[in-house]
Amino acid sequence: MRHRSHASWKTLASTLGLLVIFSGSGRSSDSSTQKRAETAPPDAASLTAQMRDDLRKALRLNSEAATQDEWSQSGYTPSDIFQNLKDLRRPEAWDSLCQALSTLPAEDLALFQDEIENPVHGEQLSCAPDLALKLKNHWEEAQLAFAQDQMLEQMGREFSAKDEEPILLPSMEKHIDAARGPVYSRGELKDGEIAFTFDDGPHPTRTQRIMEILRNSGIRATFFELGPSAREYSAISRQLVDAGHTVASHSVTHPELPKLPVERAEKEILNGRTMVAQACGVDVPFFRFPYGARNRTLTDFVKSRGMASFFWNMDTLDWKIRNPKTLFENILSELNREKGGIILFHDVHEQTVIVLPYLIEELKARNFSTVVFVPH
Repeated sequence: MRHRSHASWKTLASTLGLLVIFSGSGRSSDSSTQKRAETAPPDAASLTAQMRDDLRKALRLNSEAATQDEWSQSGYTPSDIFQNLKDLRRPEAWDSLCQALSTLPAEDLALFQDEIENPVHGEQLSCAPDLALKLKNHWEEAQLAFAQDQMLEQMGREFSAKDEEPILLPSMEKHIDAARGPVYSRGELKDGEIAFTFDDGPHPTRTQRIMEILRNSGIRATFFELGPSAREYSAISRQLVDAGHTVASHSVTHPELPKLPVERAEKEILNGRTMVAQACGVDVPFFRFPYGARNRTLTDFVKSRGMASFFWNMDTLDWKIRNPKTLFENILSELNREKGGIILFHDVHEQTVIVLPYLIEELKARNFSTVVFVPH
């Protein structure tokens, strides 16, 4: 459901004499291209240079995107870049990608972490172990730097995010009559009340770490999961339910639903709910539109199925802000503006795991209470 831009890859494929030439409607080839492919060796230097350009463009577009939807549709997400590379069907291209990735600063490299560590790439990405180690060291250093920064900034008051005694913010239940098909952005929460929500999981490692952080403070949250991820990591989905969290659907493939044919969009909604319910063992009639993109037809459809729709009024932007300090500052800015409501996180990002204990500390200092949405 993402539009993939192939312009730079098409130019490069022509330059290198590749059989595969990308176009908006698929692949094409001609006899002259085939002859060039058979006689001309690939220009590895050009391929590496093009990959460096694409990585830089990905980083720029991620930084400039105003919304997650805009970023997803850019054609330069990490999954787009890796898929384009697979489509080239040239083993040596993976070496060029390794060279390009290895030149990135660690914070920039983190944008591509999930693809780097994706086992699907297997032996093709030979640099993956070295890059994964670089990222591991980066996050350890980033966490330490952020902790030290917070200690300095909070010198005027006791800061206990790392103390042995946990900060308790037990969640109050807010019962939702989903049969009415309500639509929530703030969740009817008062100033000083906040509901934690997490999208796009479960993640094989980060969701469980987030769950442990929340458990230590008695916080319950709502997790809007993607159907295939819930199926693949169903044990984690069930752990969330057992821990008292609400687990609901976020669709199957995370498309921009209003841009799909209505019947297909409806299947995304219904099948996502079924997959998540099968994974976690509980059918929760809550739904979150991917990217928050909706129209009247689909909103009415969700309502007709007796489901409540949940949006948000505070966006952490953790999908684009990888620096923990900058992310934390944005969260505080959202809190200062909205005073309470539904906050949007993604449990698939390392920076989210890092800042969460300090946000809980901040909420405690501000006398906030936490709320969890549960079906009536």
